Amino acid sequence: MTSTPPPDIEEVLRGLPTPSLSSDARQRHLAMLAELASAPSPRRRWSRWRKFTITGLSVLLAGGIGVGAAAALGVFSEPPPDRSTAHCFTTDDLHDRTNHEDFMVANKGSAIRETDAASKAMEICAGGWQQGRYSATDPKILLDPKPGPANSPVPPLVACVLRNGQVGVFPGDEQTCHKLGLPVAEI
Repeated sequence: MTSTPPPDIEEVLRGLPTPSLSSDARQRHLAMLAELASAPSPRRRWSRWRKFTITGLSVLLAGGIGVGAAAALGVFSEPPPDRSTAHCFTTDDLHDRTNHEDFMVANKGSAIRETDAASKAMEICAGGWQQGRYSATDPKILLDPKPGPANSPVPPLVACVLRNGQVGVFPGDEQTCHKLGLPVAEI
């Protein structure tokens, strides 16, 4: 496989100190120089790498914009909160494990609006206070209140939306929700 080298290679060969190369050696050298001349330059390789990198980054950027747009449109929004459970609190302390009772206000998984959950929760919690089941002092929740007329005093109650989206009913008013850092539930 013989190829004709570019003219500048010929000049290089003529300028070599020992012009007496054998014909075989001369052909091998010419073939090697021709191979080197036809190999892609580092600039060409850099150019390919740069094109690949720019294309890859463009695809990632477009994907990121798509995900951002989807998030802004609510495609990845959280599912609606489970409002089937509500909570009666006997004090305005979210960290006391003995001051609240959980109960169902709707079938699990059924769609219930905040207003419906809050109204039902207020009704149930007021009934618990009236029956003497709840107290602000220990024991805060009586599992078996004394039977009798349901005429215990009911403190003012307020429904707040807990951080998990469920409704919590506390003794107090709207300021109680604000003090706890919770929004007041719509009734």
